[in-house]
Amino acid sequence: MKAWPIILLYFTLYFNIQVSHSQLLWKIEKPGHPKSYLFGTMHMVPKSKFNFITQYKSILDSCSQLFEEVLIDELSFSNRVELAQLARLPDGKRLQDILSASEYKQIANLFLNDLHLSTFKWQQLQYLQPIMLESLLMEQCFKSYIIPETYFYKRFKKQNKHCNSLESARKQMTLLSAIPIPQQTQSFNTSWQEFKSQCDSMLQLYLSGKIEELYKITTQSYTPQLMESLLNSRNRTWLSILISNLPRASCFIAVGAAHLPGTNGLIELLKAQGFTLTPVMPHKNY
Repeated sequence: MKAWPIILLYFTLYFNIQVSHSQLLWKIEKPGHPKSYLFGTMHMVPKSKFNFITQYKSILDSCSQLFEEVLIDELSFSNRVELAQLARLPDGKRLQDILSASEYKQIANLFLNDLHLSTFKWQQLQYLQPIMLESLLMEQCFKSYIIPETYFYKRFKKQNKHCNSLESARKQMTLLSAIPIPQQTQSFNTSWQEFKSQCDSMLQLYLSGKIEELYKITTQSYTPQLMESLLNSRNRTWLSILISNLPRASCFIAVGAAHLPGTNGLIELLKAQGFTLTPVMPHKNY
């Protein structure tokens, strides 16, 4: 598996598979604390599979506060403009300025021949970081999707409940943009059919709740520096925010699934703080 799973911290795709989601939702308990929940998400879910999330409505409604990585729905126009700029290559460069001729041809073939993108649109996309192009490729694997974070946010806001961000959108985009270009482009060294097949395999792990396996595949190409910047450091920062809020409110915490497992994941970090975490399933008395 190549470096392309980096973007799976942020997206998911649709294929015809069974859903068990046995380790995606965790109950957080500690004596004297309100009951809270930790949910591992991928930031795009096909509409045909979204019902597994809506089955947790009673849990969502039992919580008084929402915590997400970033509150996308509250970004101002100026914030969105800044993010668009961060998504671009630095110094006005284009893909052909940073890639070899063979690398550029491979990416161009994917967009022009496999996805039938117009030459005009392709010229516009050439100013984007490769990892942003990868997210566009993944969007093309399906046409109709829902962003779980938006669903959670709207449900909490409708009930006049507090919604909180664990980090700024600028920090998140800066982290992605800082991934070395060679690692950003490794995912393009494959055919369109192979790309979709790899996505299929990853999604099966996610919707089966196999977060440990998903974590291993997602991080196997990470350097120690990437592990620290994309996962471990952020987990520690989020933990400090959470442990100051968990004693006061029942929280629903929705973060990328890769942030849950591992010795430096949120599950183990919360356990080290004296919390008990238990995987839960829908249609049970929580």
